[in-house]
Amino acid sequence: MLRLLCIASGVLALTAASPAAAQDAEPCDQQAFGEHSIRIETVAARPGARLSVTAVRFDGPFGGKDVSLRCLTAWRVTPSRAARLSRDRTTLIIDQNAAPGTVITLEARVGATITRGSVTVVGSADPSVLGRWRRSCGEAPDVAAIATILIERDRYFLYDFEGRQWSGSYDFDPHSRTIAFGPHVLPPPPESRLEGTASVDTEARLTLEGVYFGDPWQRPAGRDCPMVFSRAG
Repeated sequence: MLRLLCIASGVLALTAASPAAAQDAEPCDQQAFGEHSIRIETVAARPGARLSVTAVRFDGPFGGKDVSLRCLTAWRVTPSRAARLSRDRTTLIIDQNAAPGTVITLEARVGATITRGSVTVVGSADPSVLGRWRRSCGEAPDVAAIATILIERDRYFLYDFEGRQWSGSYDFDPHSRTIAFGPHVLPPPPESRLEGTASVDTEARLTLEGVYFGDPWQRPAGRDCPMVFSRAG
């Protein structure tokens, strides 16, 4: 009986182990396989900013996996005068005097594999639409608002509409603040308007004027709800 209890306890412990713990336990030579990159938090890289850093790898069709910190060595930040890494290697700290336009490259090794990521410094007052944003206009059935929109550094965007997703490329002009979404990977919902202007206010809210992501079920989809998003995460 005691033996059965011990076995049952062991099974429960195994099933309770988190995916992150299992990933962290994977040998470093295995984590060196696949394509690698360093993911830097998707927010504006302004002087003095602190951006979270994660090394990821892609070794199949199931998306990226975090690389364990214990497997990363030979960290390097270039140029070193423009930024530095936190002691725990999880945060990129932009120098207060970093000049706008400076490209900061972060590099590390996973075994013999080199992994990199980069950001471009923007001015303290320069407009930026980067980030994950959330829009909410209530629960009424004719309000079906978009849950989130992700705007990445590499001109890639993705928006989630009640679990259905559309993605593609975008263009943003920080001087005129004009923004255009597309082309899309898949055709966008009918009645979508994909060009307008974008601005971020002092309360970190993104407003899209003239842009409207149509409802895939052709409902009103919140026509009376402004395209205003708050930062999500």
